[in-house]
Amino acid sequence: MRTSCVASAAVLTGILLVGDARAQTVSVDDVVEYRSDRVHVVAAPYHYQGAHDPRWLLIDVGIDVRSGGPLTVERRDFYIVRPDGVELPLASQREYRQSRAELLPMLLALHDRKDPIRDFFPGGDCESHNLRFFVRSGIRQTLADTSPVGPCLRDDLFFAAPTGAWNRGTYILVIGGDTDVRLPIEIH
Repeated sequence: MRTSCVASAAVLTGILLVGDARAQTVSVDDVVEYRSDRVHVVAAPYHYQGAHDPRWLLIDVGIDVRSGGPLTVERRDFYIVRPDGVELPLASQREYRQSRAELLPMLLALHDRKDPIRDFFPGGDCESHNLRFFVRSGIRQTLADTSPVGPCLRDDLFFAAPTGAWNRGTYILVIGGDTDVRLPIEIH
């Protein structure tokens, strides 16, 4: 496993103004990468710095199968392990839909974001967000398959802090199923 500091605490486009006119920014912390003969995974975590809705953590993840048979991942295979060892699953689809108003400023700020994941997958085979675990409307997926000849799996994963904010520290993004990948996510 290799961790790449692509843009540690880099400020992304989308500065937002809040009630007291202080600028709030969305930042990307360390982009992390996992490579094996079987699978290539890259994750870019995003969260708000400061007081503006620090409850949400969004992780843009790309998964490419490099060899072997098809890879199957289910929604329940993705979770975060907090520094204290507690496991947090993905936010539910219901929680995601109910929180769209809270998430909208973050999503708008990230709309024109630089795409660090694309740089790890030459040839543009990991550009589309095709996992569809979180959807505004329509049918969400709970299971996804890919193979070495298929496109990369990619999507934004949403986690909600049960305490209302993410404490600083090293969290572990776990992708189970056929992979059992563990990626360290630093929150500064």
